[in-house]
Amino acid sequence: MPRTNNVLQRILVPTDGSNAAGVAMSLAARLARQYNAEILLCNTVDYIAIASETSMGFGVDLQGTFETQDCGAKEVLNAASKRLKDEGFDAKGYKLDGRASRAIVSFAIEEKVDAIVMGTRGLGGLPHLMLGSTAEGVLRMATVPVFVVHGESEIKSTAGAPTILVAVDDSEPGDAAAALATELAASAKGRLILENVVDVESLYEYAAQYGTYISDVHAEWEAEGNRVVRVAAERAVAGGVMDVAENVVFGDPVEKIIECSRTGQADFIAIGTHGRRGLRRLTMGSVAEKVVRKSRIPVVVVRSYANLKSGKSADESILAMPKALA
Repeated sequence: MPRTNNVLQRILVPTDGSNAAGVAMSLAARLARQYNAEILLCNTVDYIAIASETSMGFGVDLQGTFETQDCGAKEVLNAASKRLKDEGFDAKGYKLDGRASRAIVSFAIEEKVDAIVMGTRGLGGLPHLMLGSTAEGVLRMATVPVFVVHGESEIKSTAGAPTILVAVDDSEPGDAAAALATELAASAKGRLILENVVDVESLYEYAAQYGTYISDVHAEWEAEGNRVVRVAAERAVAGGVMDVAENVVFGDPVEKIIECSRTGQADFIAIGTHGRRGLRRLTMGSVAEKVVRKSRIPVVVVRSYANLKSGKSADESILAMPKALA
C-alpha cells in the first residue's frame, strides 16, 4: 500500500567512490540524523555497456572484465558502508545492474525511498562506476525528490534547524518543492525563505512585444509574484512552519536564487522542474538545472509531488516515462 508519511524515512545514496559521492553521504547522514531516516547505498554496473565497449577487442575476457567490475562495485559499497557505520549508521549496500540512471530510479521506486541524495560529476573510481551524467538522468526520471551536491558543496555538519530557500513559481512542481520544504522545515522546526524571481529579460521582451509601458508590466508582474509567494507562505504556516520569510525580486532567476541562498544562509535550495502552468514568466523551466550547476549548497529538485509514494511498481513508472528519458 502507498505510504502516507511524507517526511524522510528512507534515503538512497548512489555512490561511485568520488569526492562528490562522499559529500552526498555527508548530506545523507545529516538528513538521516535530522529526520531519523534509514540510508541505503547503491552502485550500478552496466554489463551490456561494458560488453558493447569491449566486444571489438581481440581475445577480451568478458567474464574477467565483469568480475573486475563486480569487485570494484563491492569495494566502493563496502568503503561507503564502513564510513557510515563509523558515523553510527547501519547502511545497506546494493549492486544494481543496467543503465545507471534508470537502475537507480527503478530501485528507488521498488524500495519506496523518500529521497535520493547524489553527487554530480564523479571524478574517482573505475570508469563504469562513475556517476558522470547519471545525476541528470535521475533528475529527469525520479518520482521522489533528488538532493544534488558537488564535490565542493558546503554541508553543515550539525543537524540543527534547517533554513530552506524555496524557489516559488506558478507551477505544479513549484508547488511540490514548496510542499516538501514545508514538511522538512515543520518537522525540524526550521525556517523557510520563499522567493519568486521576476525575470527582467522576459519583462522587457513582453513590454516590447505588446507595446506596454514597462512600469505597468513591472507593477503587474510584481503583484503576481507577491500573490504566488503569499499563497505558498499561507500553506507553509498552515503546515506548521513558524518562521517564514517572503521575497519577490527582479533580475536573473538563477543569480537571484543563488544570491538569496547566500545572504539568507540557507542550508539548501528547494526547486521544482519540468512544469508548465499559468503564466510562463512565473515558471522555473530550465532554471533548476542551472541552479544545480552553480549552487555551492545542496539543491533538492522536485518533479511532481503527486507521484511520491504512489505505490507504482518500478516497471509501471519506467514505462510511463518518455522513451527519450527512460
